[in-house]
Amino acid sequence: MARICPYCGATNKDIAELCRKCERPISPITQGPFQPQYQTQYSPQQYPPYPQPYQIIPPGKEDKSILLIVSIVIFAVVIIFAIAIAAFLTFQFEIASQEEEDISLRVTSAEWRDYDLYGFHGDANHRFLWLTLEITNNDTKTITLSSYGFECNNSDGSSYGSIIIDGLFGVHEVAPGNSANVTVIFMVPNDWTPEIVTYQDWMWIDSPWENEPKYSTDVPTPTQGESHMLMMITNATLNSFDLNYSPVSEGKICLWLEVEINNNWNDYLPLSSIEFDIEGENGTIYAYPDFDGPDFILSGGSATITLVFEIPEDIIPLKLHYYPEFGPLSHIDIPTPT
Repeated sequence: MARICPYCGATNKDIAELCRKCERPISPITQGPFQPQYQTQYSPQQYPPYPQPYQIIPPGKEDKSILLIVSIVIFAVVIIFAIAIAAFLTFQFEIASQEEEDISLRVTSAEWRDYDLYGFHGDANHRFLWLTLEITNNDTKTITLSSYGFECNNSDGSSYGSIIIDGLFGVHEVAPGNSANVTVIFMVPNDWTPEIVTYQDWMWIDSPWENEPKYSTDVPTPTQGESHMLMMITNATLNSFDLNYSPVSEGKICLWLEVEINNNWNDYLPLSSIEFDIEGENGTIYAYPDFDGPDFILSGGSATITLVFEIPEDIIPLKLHYYPEFGPLSHIDIPTPT
């Protein structure tokens, strides 16, 4: 037998305690037309609630509340566990990063030379430092090396950027896990000593230069490498006459130099009085000496020449310079004349 709600008129099952529509308590009223208990001029929604001695919880709501609480607890535990795992992995990554950098450098060779990779010979005050570097890519992506990223440093704070790196257009790509041998060349002052070489990627980066990590390694003491020209003074004397045995002016003296030259370049070396000069202790240059010797030296050849400079008696000669119009330069110390 159906139960009719006396408030809203909804038909309910005969075992219903609450109305399925308005959820108010109902009594076992038999089938029949809906008869409201209140004035007909009011709608069912305006009728005062039926007096309830206690709150009635609909069947099944207790289980839903417990399930919701359990779900929230499980979700919170999962979030805490995920945060702990992330923190642990981050810590392990930082440790691994400290133990192994993305790029590792090692200098396998360091030499002084009088020319660069393309045969340029610089000037009297500079020489070329050739470094061969073994560069290992410990990262997970390919790295691109260029000459602009290398720098050589000294403990006094001075530094010089590389001018050339060997390879196609001075660029090397190193795949993850691979190594490459790269020759990097620096032009530095003659009296400058390199100590550390660094690399900082800047050519293909997404962030400013200063945010990119620097990788460094020590530079061993460079050895004297191959030179395109070897010049050596075998004899230095002071005389009162020039190459033609003519006496010098008052207050002057003639410096006689016997010089041995070896041409290791791939072209000839020109020889004449205009290619040579000497430098005194006060920086004064004395040029155009008397010259005795061949006009040139072929590639692979050698020659001995005589140079006679007329200089003031109180000048101490320090260096002999060789400045050809083209080809290698040479600058050597002058031994104390006898």
